[in-house]
Amino acid sequence: HGRSVAPRLLIALGVPGDFEHLSGIVKAGVVVAINEREDAAMLTAADVALVGDWRDLLPSLHERVAPHL
Repeated sequence: HGRSVAPRLLIALGVPGDFEHLSGIVKAGVVVAINEREDAAMLTAADVALVGDWRDLLPSLHERVAPHL
């Protein structure tokens, strides 16, 4: 059984966005989703959606977000 989470920032790497994923993140502050599939439901649900390989995109995202945390 899954649990709901309520972080200020949730980064979903490669999460497709099935019902269980989406219902578990409704209390998250900001949701950032990175997925290689443009049609992943998690990208639509996210506040920030990036299409591509997380291994390529995460370092740049970290550089931009870390100073603000």
